[in-house]
Parts: sequence; structure tokens; C-alpha cells
Amino acid sequence: MDSDEYQLMSRKELIDLKEQLKRVKEGSTSPSRSMPDAMQSLQRTMLELIGIFREASDTLKEDDSQISIAKKLNEISSKIDVLVDQNEKIAGGILSVADLIKEKQPEKPAPGLEPLPAFPPPMGAPSFGPPSGPPPSPPPFPQRMPPKRQFPAFI
Repeated sequence: MDSDEYQLMSRKELIDLKEQLKRVKEGSTSPSRSMPDAMQSLQRTMLELIGIFREASDTLKEDDSQISIAKKLNEISSKIDVLVDQNEKIAGGILSVADLIKEKQPEKPAPGLEPLPAFPPPMGAPSFGPPSGPPPSPPPFPQRMPPKRQFPAFI
């Protein structure tokens, strides 16, 4: 027994060590709570934390969808702007072509006052010049219109 080493301790330290050993054997590391209670509290806290992360994730997903909708609207708006510019250029080109055509064509009289053709009207057609000869005689009997047909009404 010569190889055993001994150390002297005060009585107070020895009592504290005995109390700590007793608590460890009982399963309690702190005087106010037991280990199962601490585990349940930790589990509740972890579940609450997971719930908070889920809500944050859902909120981020909603924000991402709103951002993607805004991006799509911006893209559509820029495409519409390009189309408007193209339409303005096309309209300008059409007006330029119309102006060139007007310059190349001779002046025409106003509609309805067109000159009469140089060739004579066909035989039997009324002429618009001064009357020549006796006036035409009326038809031998009054012409009647065919009777109107009644069609069934559909509702």
C-alpha cells in the first residue's frame, strides 16, 4: 500500500463532494429541475424554433413569387415598349410611301365630278346630254311587284 497517494481535504470540501455524488446518483444535476423535465423543455423549445423557421420559409417563398411576378411584368412591359417603337417606325414608313405615291400621281378631280368617258354610250342607254327626239313612251301597262312572301318567325 505504499503506492497509494493520499491527499488531505477539508471537511467542507468532502461534504460538498458527497452532496454532488448524491445528486448525480439521483439523476439531478441542478437542485430545482430533473433531467426528464429539462429534456421536455428542450423538445418544446426545438418544436417552436422549427415552427418559426417554417413560417420564415413560407414568407420567403411568397416574397419570391411576388418578385418573380414583378420581373415577368417588367419583361412584358419592355417587350411592349419595343413593339410600340416598331409600330411607330412602320407607321412612319407607310406615311412616307403614301407621300411618295401622291407626288408621283397626277392630280385627280374630286370624287363625283369625274369627267365623262370619251366614247359614246351603248345603244339604248340613256344619254345625259340635251334631249334628242321625242320623249320615250311609258310602258304599255303598269308593272306590279311580286307579292311579299311571309316567312315563319323563329324565336
